[in-house]
Amino acid sequence: MKNTLLNHILCTQSPALFLLAVILLIRHFTTKKKQPVRATMRLIFSILSAVLGVGLYFLGIYLNVFTIRDFYMPRPWCLLGLAVVIVVFALILFNGIKNRSTQRKLDKAAKAAEAEKEAAVREAVRETQSAGVAAAEAAAAEARLEIARQTAEAEAQAAVGQEEPISLTLEPKDP
Repeated sequence: MKNTLLNHILCTQSPALFLLAVILLIRHFTTKKKQPVRATMRLIFSILSAVLGVGLYFLGIYLNVFTIRDFYMPRPWCLLGLAVVIVVFALILFNGIKNRSTQRKLDKAAKAAEAEKEAAVREAVRETQSAGVAAAEAAAAEARLEIARQTAEAEAQAAVGQEEPISLTLEPKDP
């Protein structure tokens, strides 16, 4: 195989693949309880990335793109691959932070709505209880008023000595 530009670009991407493997492995351990399926996929991609990085490393040595001694010398294509991995990781990290912030805002709004709902229920219960107490007091007052009216009528009839009800009007009684 010839040492072409494509071989050179491809073989120098092994550090970027190692970095990607490490990032995916860290992400696997941080999300394995919350998202087990995605965490498993990240672990699989981490292993594949590490294997591909090792393969490209040995392929680069085989094709004389680099040697073991100068493997860690900065090459533009290697730096480009590392930059792509870092930018993608930064975008994913930014998106995760934004999603967590949005989730916290939604949680706060849900808690506020729940507290408002509980306060409205307590207010409704209090108003219902006070309306029930007022209705009971009104019924008791009406019953006392009726008893007082009946007692007053009975006393008035006993005082007059008549068995007829007393007329409370000023009109004369027709004979």
